[in-house]
Amino acid sequence: MKPAGDRARRKVTQLRLVGTTDAYGEIEIWVGSGVATVTGVGVPGVEIRHPGKFESDLLPIDEQTVLAVDGVPAVLMPGSGRSKTDRAARIELNERKYTLIATERSTEELRGADGTTLVRVYRPFGLKPSTVSTSTNADATDLAVGLALLALDPTKLTTTRAALKGVFNKVFNSGTGEPG
Repeated sequence: MKPAGDRARRKVTQLRLVGTTDAYGEIEIWVGSGVATVTGVGVPGVEIRHPGKFESDLLPIDEQTVLAVDGVPAVLMPGSGRSKTDRAARIELNERKYTLIATERSTEELRGADGTTLVRVYRPFGLKPSTVSTSTNADATDLAVGLALLALDPTKLTTTRAALKGVFNKVFNSGTGEPG
């Protein structure tokens, strides 16, 4: 078997999630081919773009990731370091300042400038469904940005996930289509 080229390795997978909230109505999250969107009648539109190559169906959190809310660009700063706080990503949208941090196993939180949790996303491994919970302090913009977390690959937020991803890529994605 000949090695797979870049085009064969990059998945063109679409993920579509739809949910309904009492306060904001139906909200849709769509991910595919380097673009993700969050749309709904009661929330501002969020668009995330990434021009590069990536291994996951989800968009990476790095310097090339572009985030905009209702067409207004946000600054997304990926974290680096050993602690959870150092690895947390920072998002600045006008006067709003957010932190995206991994807190517990399979859980990420979008926190406000004061450190309070606005949106919590629980993504268990396997086929179990993800859940999203919000604080009573979260408004429509907080919710839309928080839901965008479902389109982002959380691997870089924890050293454990990053290490596991490295091992899995080495063993299962050697470029030949065969285990490493």
